[in-house]
Parts: sequence; structure tokens; C-alpha cells
Amino acid sequence: MVDIQNALKQLAVDRDTNLAQYQKQLINTYQSLYSKVEAENDFLKQKYANDSSSASLQNSKYVDQSRTTLRQINTALFWIYLVLALVFSGLLIRRPLSIWFKILLVGILIGFPFYIYLIEKYLYIAMMYIYSLLLSITYDSGYGNTLIEYSDRGFERLKHAL
Repeated sequence: MVDIQNALKQLAVDRDTNLAQYQKQLINTYQSLYSKVEAENDFLKQKYANDSSSASLQNSKYVDQSRTTLRQINTALFWIYLVLALVFSGLLIRRPLSIWFKILLVGILIGFPFYIYLIEKYLYIAMMYIYSLLLSITYDSGYGNTLIEYSDRGFERLKHAL
């Protein structure tokens, strides 16, 4: 009976020892991985911080600056359009027309920026469909791959088939 109790105590001690060793191994592995990731991050920070003349960094600065400039131009033109629409609406209201016709024209004039995008989009899709049909290119709505890419792929497939 004493041997069984001693064996059970030894198993419990071994289990605790093995569990502690496993936990230490996990912690050491995690710390080594973490230090490797930190070292790599520091290396990348130094590389890109010191390389301010790199093409990719200059390109991203240019794209960001262009986006900011275009957003400012878009906002300014929208406000100019809104002022002009209100002026023309005021001039239109003075005309001797029926009140419903005036409301319709003012609504069309003021709502123009909001519905013109849909008209342009569907007109573009229709034009691309006709263009694809005339050139016998697989049709795409124009918002995925370009038609040039489709024609290049078709040419590459034809080359590989021959």
C-alpha cells in the first residue's frame, strides 16, 4: 500500500514538474518569437525611415497629395455649382411659368450632381458593351478587368494553344 502511495506521489510530482517545464518552454518560445518580430519591425522602420527618397515612398506621397488636391477641387467646384444652381433657380422662379413646372426644373437643376453619376455609369456600361460586341471581346461591365487585359489574355491563350 505504501508503494502505491509513493508511486502516486511521484506521479503527481512528475506531472507538476513536466507541466512547469512545458510552461517554461512555451514562455521561452513565445519570447523568442516576439523578439524576432520586434527586431524585424525595428529593421523595417529604420529602412523606410532612412530611405525617404525611395520611389514607393515618393509615389505614396504623390498619390496622397493628389488625392487631397482633387478632393479640395471637387469640394470647391461643388459649392460653385450649388451657388450657380441657386442663382439660376432664382432667375427661373421669376419667369411666368406654372408653379409645378418651376418646381420640377429647380429639382432637376439642384439634383443634377446626385443623379448624373448613375446616368454616366449606365451610359459607360452600354458603350463598353457595344465596343466589346464590335471587337468580339468578352464583355465586362468596365468595373472589373479592362478590355485590353481580356484581349491580351485571349492572345496569350491562342499563343499557348498553338
